[in-house]
Amino acid sequence: MFHVLTKLSFDATGGKRDVLRVCVAMALAALLISLTMSDAMRRGMHHRVMISPGEQTAIAIALSETVYKLKLGYVGHTSVLNTVQAHWNKGADGWSNLPQLIKNFGDREVLNAGIQAAANLGPQLSGYFTDGSLITAIYDDLGEVDFYKISFSIFGMKIESAFYMYFLLLGVSSIVFILTFKSNVYALCVVLCTLFGFYQELNLAVFDLVASPTYFGMRHSSTLGVVPMWYLAFLLVSPRKASQTLVAGSVLQVAILILAWRIRASVTWVFLFLFFLAVVLTLARSRTAGLNGVWSWLYPIRSWSAWARTWPMLLKDILRWPVMLLLCGILGNAIYNQKSRHLIYSTDDVIPHHGLWWAGVNALYFDKPQLFGERVKNTEGTPEGWWHLRDYYDRVRLVPWDGTYVMTNHPPGILSPWTGGQLKYRLVDETMKRIYVEAATKKPLDSARYYLIQQPIYLTQQLLVPFKQATGSAWLWLTLLASATIFAFARLFEDKKSSVAPDKVIILCVGAFLVSWLPGLWAHAVIAYFPDSIILAVCSMSLVLGLGAYRLYRFGRPAWGQ
Repeated sequence: MFHVLTKLSFDATGGKRDVLRVCVAMALAALLISLTMSDAMRRGMHHRVMISPGEQTAIAIALSETVYKLKLGYVGHTSVLNTVQAHWNKGADGWSNLPQLIKNFGDREVLNAGIQAAANLGPQLSGYFTDGSLITAIYDDLGEVDFYKISFSIFGMKIESAFYMYFLLLGVSSIVFILTFKSNVYALCVVLCTLFGFYQELNLAVFDLVASPTYFGMRHSSTLGVVPMWYLAFLLVSPRKASQTLVAGSVLQVAILILAWRIRASVTWVFLFLFFLAVVLTLARSRTAGLNGVWSWLYPIRSWSAWARTWPMLLKDILRWPVMLLLCGILGNAIYNQKSRHLIYSTDDVIPHHGLWWAGVNALYFDKPQLFGERVKNTEGTPEGWWHLRDYYDRVRLVPWDGTYVMTNHPPGILSPWTGGQLKYRLVDETMKRIYVEAATKKPLDSARYYLIQQPIYLTQQLLVPFKQATGSAWLWLTLLASATIFAFARLFEDKKSSVAPDKVIILCVGAFLVSWLPGLWAHAVIAYFPDSIILAVCSMSLVLGLGAYRLYRFGRPAWGQ
């Protein structure tokens, strides 16, 4: 790895200017990551966990696979999970005492005592799902298990390991980025602004003690995919031949991106952005080259012959090697999932990810209850969505309607005997898909108005919350300082021969920020659920001010000198 990084930085095309640029960028990146880690540790975020059984289950499965050698495919011992919960939930009466849970889930001694006790139970017999001896992640993304396995193997079996692992991945990803794009001052500005976004989160109202208390975990680890996304984006914007060192760096970035995707499926927006960017760049290049036939599909039908002649060249241009590498990563992940997961993840009882359609139903019902049946309602103590489920099961003659239904009285047939009486989440998500399609097509104009107008407005309001509720105005002064730093960095290391103009970089960053909204448009937009957008919002603000001022300075300088 050291040899690869050295070659990336000091190849024959480098020079003293590249070395100086790399050193300054490295120093700034190290400063930003160090400040972020130290400030987060001062707040105790290196030993704080989201209050949810999901993190406990992921740790229990990770320990079962590594300590007790249970090699069944993301399956854990129930005894290991019970031990973790006995320590972490002590005094909280299960999940009912939130103040006690907040205290426990932020107490390093309590959390580590639970991990150590679960890792030292002695030999465990491999039972069966039918006798309750085994557990699955049920409806959580399995990448969290991978993350804890790697963290524990490198930093030891303690909760702080996950915090250190998060920043190790962020740091490695940033180093590879800087060494690869050492000659592109604008790309370096983007990655520095992105790292500033991670630090700026601490000055905004982003984290909370319940849903998203720290950087690692199921809610926030999606942000590990942001730097790899920029890496692949700039490989597309500034095409380069695939050398060994460049491919090695790209493989590492794709691996980190895939891990982030496995932890939280909302990272799908990154793939959509990169594929869309590849198409847009291809069309732009074809137009510049004078291939009018490519653009003639916008004109009358007589131009389809020209389109037929040019589309193979278009496709070849779109499928450049970074895109092909990304596709190979997606395919490799699919093959790995097929080979590694236990059969139970393919049944109606379990899904290896959060329910997509359940989130869609809840979001649509939040603003458009008229799209659902009259008797669909929520009662106190009943989570959103369950009355939709009961209503649909009654209408399709599966389970009769029961107006007295509460969470302690589930309808028969939707509880799994293999997961300790948990819901059959794949069955539930399939049901929610049918409920969603039925509601969304009931009044298409209302649904379209919701997704095109109401939801974007609501999402914008939510994105402003961290800034409005921030303590003090430190975030504003820090943004101005970051912008001034970016201006100075671009001025000192400007490359007038660069094919990537600063205004194009700004458009690219704003575009990525807008695409990152897609998960929030689908689900009910809560600020804790889309940290990627917050980081990219901060990045965009810093770039717009810093690179924007630099662009005005660079192109306005001759007029000012007269």
